[in-house]
Amino acid sequence: MFPRFTYLIQVLRNVERSLINSIFHNPPKELALAYVHQRDTVIPSKKFSIKDIVGDGFLLAVPKFRRTIEKRLKRKYGSPEYVWKMLIPKTNIKVCHECGHYHEQGRLCEKCYKRVQEETRKIKNKIQEKIGNSRIEQDVIVLYEGESIPDQKRKENETHLSE
Repeated sequence: MFPRFTYLIQVLRNVERSLINSIFHNPPKELALAYVHQRDTVIPSKKFSIKDIVGDGFLLAVPKFRRTIEKRLKRKYGSPEYVWKMLIPKTNIKVCHECGHYHEQGRLCEKCYKRVQEETRKIKNKIQEKIGNSRIEQDVIVLYEGESIPDQKRKENETHLSE
């Protein structure tokens, strides 16, 4: 702060000198620049808290501009002039034992998953037809073709669905 102040004083003196020289050609002896230095008042420091900075929201680091498609593709695949990122073939492709379609190891086969989704939707619709929107106070057992009820004792208390 102090070097800026001395620089300001030097600038003012130079301006004063140039004005007086241009008007009077000889500076009079009685003009002078006076400055009284006052000390800054000490402001008591209050405790710093993150709430003062954040206020009512969060500070998030967000980009200022959207990345163009060209830049995104260069980042993903590289550029032939500089660094070319070769595509690496996947080695974790397996054949599904149920339907014969290919899928990644550790993931469900897409074809089988759609079949399970369809089956689940049919079961839900059957339950809705039999029970309706009332409370389900009984156990619901789903029986496929060729299956029998596992326990005959529960037969009185359960609702059976068959496809």
